Amino acid sequence: MVTSQKRATHCIRRLCATPDLAHRTFEEALRIASETGERWTEPEIDRLFGDLLTRRGPSAAAIASYERAIAVARGQGSRSFELRATTSLARVLSDQGMHAEAHDRLLNIYRFFDARCGAADLTDAKALLDELPSASQTS
Repeated sequence: MVTSQKRATHCIRRLCATPDLAHRTFEEALRIASETGERWTEPEIDRLFGDLLTRRGPSAAAIASYERAIAVARGQGSRSFELRATTSLARVLSDQGMHAEAHDRLLNIYRFFDARCGAADLTDAKALLDELPSASQTS
């Protein structure tokens, strides 16, 4: 049986070479996750789909994909997936000049973690937070 996680991994391998195929594969992975009930991977699939769309240029569709990933992760209580998706979203928002919003959204999820653990996702989030001004710094 093909799982959504396997589909996402397969898609990542093809991401750079064939973006249209990757797009279709992500859509299929989401369909499989929905049909099989194997939804624990859905936030990561949505995040990776947002990354694919972002490679083509920042877009409303990419932001929507990240927002879906965040909402599903939050609904599942998966703070790790929520952090990953929020970090990706914050990068796009920052690229669009929305630095304070990017900072504040990322900080809201980052606060749930122990920064001393040194996980790669936390290190990435912290590095991005350090680059971004907060809303209070831009006022």
